[in-house]
Amino acid sequence: MFYELFSKILFALEPETSHQITTKALKVMNFFPVQEFEKFFLCYTSKRLKLNVWNIEFPNILGLAGGFDKTGELYPVFSNFGFGFIECGTFTPQPQEGNPKPRLFRYEEHFAIVNRMGFNNPGIEKAKEIFLLQKKTIPRGINLGKNKITPNHKAKEDYIEGFQLLYPFADYFVINVSSPNTPDLRKLQSSKEILELINILQKKQKDLNISIPILIKLDPDLEEKEFYLILESFATSGIDGFILTNTTLQREEMYKNFEMGGLSGLPLKNRSTMLIKKAYRFLEGKIPIIGVGGIMNPNDALEKIMAGSSLIQIYTGFVFGGPLFPKKILQYIDNFLEKENCKLQDIIGIDAKI
Repeated sequence: MFYELFSKILFALEPETSHQITTKALKVMNFFPVQEFEKFFLCYTSKRLKLNVWNIEFPNILGLAGGFDKTGELYPVFSNFGFGFIECGTFTPQPQEGNPKPRLFRYEEHFAIVNRMGFNNPGIEKAKEIFLLQKKTIPRGINLGKNKITPNHKAKEDYIEGFQLLYPFADYFVINVSSPNTPDLRKLQSSKEILELINILQKKQKDLNISIPILIKLDPDLEEKEFYLILESFATSGIDGFILTNTTLQREEMYKNFEMGGLSGLPLKNRSTMLIKKAYRFLEGKIPIIGVGGIMNPNDALEKIMAGSSLIQIYTGFVFGGPLFPKKILQYIDNFLEKENCKLQDIIGIDAKI
């Protein structure tokens, strides 16, 4: 009831304003001893939902997608919201204000959000300061991007800079080359560019004598030929995993009047799930996938897993579903596993094998 009332107030405001109010309220919660209260009401625990991926023990398979916690400041709070992992960022080497406002749009009747934020973030130096003050609890992913002013031929330097500075705080890295809101960024998704970027980052790992999983986040608008070329490059590159998918620029007829920018939520669901299924089938499940895009109810989450996702993430569904949404998803999946008398590993990609 409280969230329904609170959300009505927030949804009456301009979307970015409501996001800022929510963020400030969550930051304030850091200063109060409410962690046990949060865990009691918001968390769901089951051994069936634990999973080891990349030698990382995830307490459950549901994460908060990159882009929600753009500064990393909300990691301690969201760690108590029932998530199995949190992805912070996207971070760029230099602080960035992002694109001009308005740049965030909510379409409640369609359970959709359009954003053209443009990697607004405090920069990697500030991110390091924030992470140094935090106690590590659940796995943390760090999402890296390039600055808007960095030309594509120098983009690799931005990713390396972020990697070098923030690796002590990351359980895994996401290389974001698929946001539609930074000019020409998606050109870095070509199989050739991705291979070069992966090779450079792997060499940097060897130089630093570390081993942290590196994931690539792809967009849902790739042409089929290029999509499979990228998957082929993944098969030989030693990439640890990838995320399907980022937001879409495509608009079906019923969404053609939406603002320009990356569309997320329900309109993205089927496209995202289809690409997960194709990727899992093509790579024979050998490279872990994080599935994200249009998870608006617990069954959507189950579909993403059965399509081939080892882990899943939510963003727009969390905005519309509220703080109890993660618990509902986890409870639903756990009940399914118990009813079917099977393990999580048994259902990952089961629909892609048909």
